[in-house]
Parts: sequence; C-alpha cells; structure tokens
Amino acid sequence: MSDNKTKNCRTCYSDIPSPASKCKECGSYQDWRRFLPDWINIVALIVAALALLTSLLGHGRVAVETISEHWSGTNFDLNASVVELGRDTSTFAVSNVSNRNAVVTSVQCGLYLPIDPEALFEKTFTEQGQEQLQWGETAGMFLVSLDPDDPIFVPAGEQALITFTTRHISPAFGADRFSAERKADDLVSSYCIVSGVRGNNEQVGGIVLLSLSNIRDLDALDLLQNADYSESQEPEREALIGRIRNVRSEIE
Repeated sequence: MSDNKTKNCRTCYSDIPSPASKCKECGSYQDWRRFLPDWINIVALIVAALALLTSLLGHGRVAVETISEHWSGTNFDLNASVVELGRDTSTFAVSNVSNRNAVVTSVQCGLYLPIDPEALFEKTFTEQGQEQLQWGETAGMFLVSLDPDDPIFVPAGEQALITFTTRHISPAFGADRFSAERKADDLVSSYCIVSGVRGNNEQVGGIVLLSLSNIRDLDALDLLQNADYSESQEPEREALIGRIRNVRSEIE
C-alpha cells in the first residue's frame, strides 16, 4: 500500500485510490454499477428517461408505453405484475407474450419512496386517475436489483410466478442525479424492468409501472440503511436519514 489511502479493486484486486468509482486497470465499477451486466446499463438509461418523462408529463403509463414501443418493439415481450414487493424478496407474475421461449434473469426497480409513509394515503391523482407521489414528498429514487435463485424458464405464451431476491440497493438518487431540474411538485412513479434472454442470447424485457399500494411495505429509512453507500458517501446517507427522522418527528 502507498502512503495515500487506497483500496483493492472489487474485481481484479489492484490497488486503486479509495474514492475511485472505477478501476483504472480492469475498468470495472466499484459502486452499485458493478452489479449490473453491460446491457442493463442501457436499461438504466431507459429508467432515467422514464423518470424524466414521468416528471415532465405526469403521465407515467404513457411514458411506459412510449419507451416500450421505441426501445425494441420485437423484444418487449415480457409482461409483469407485482404480487409482493419487499426489501429482501419480491414476487412477480411474469408472462411471456411472444411465440418463443424465454428465460427470466433479473428485475431492476426504480423506487420513489416517501419521506413520510402517511403520504401514501394522501394520493395525488393525474388526469387518468393514476395515483402518484410528488418529488418533494420522496427521499429520492432507489435503484434496486433483484435476481431469482436460478434463471426461470417461461415457455412461449405462458406465465410464471417468480420470487426474486434483492441483490443490491443503490444510494438514493437526489435531484442532482437527473439531467432536468426537479421541482417539488413534479409527479413521479416507481417502476420495475423485468429482463431475460431467449435463443441466440437475445435480450427480452418488459416494464411495469407500480401503484402506491405496491410500495406500501417499503420504508425509505430501511432501504437507506441497507443501500450501497461508499465510505465517501456516508455523510450523504447520514444527512438524508437525519432529514427523514426530523420530518417524521415533526409530524408525530
């Protein structure tokens, strides 16, 4: 080790500076992005686009449909609905609506969780009647990665009930992580992307927009305490935890 603070790369174990988020030797990420296969980085861009469209337009379902149509019309062949969404495990009903078999491999969710859980009962409605939170009511957006214990085979035209285990929770993304300015009254919607593969390693996926009832069992404080904050990000985590506790104590 050198006099400067260093750490071992999580992939190749080379010495790299402690604050580094990417290894200069092997190019692997050291933060939450290391859990995402390369093609999921593309999905992450879709997540960001969906978040932006939802906040600007206030029409989450339209955003989902638009992205679904333009990302890959032939590969968006997995439909999903939430049976249960929890911190450690979640269950989805996944349908393969194509005429080809598929294997479901993972789920990535973008979750906007309220600072005050009671906000879930004070619903904000869009013109379509879809309840949504306002950005200012949330602790930010968590990216949560989930995998089944083993890849799940779903035959063409059939449905499977799949339980996923949470593998990773990202730090809460604040307003500075989005390309467009966030306003307190912007409407936001949580969502999940189901992904898989079929013949010739062809990627297949689908998006489900979550209702507030889907996220009622999730607590922003709980996710914050289990999120993958680096040592340099700990002050950010503690500040957000303090803010949430202060708001909740004032309400009580």
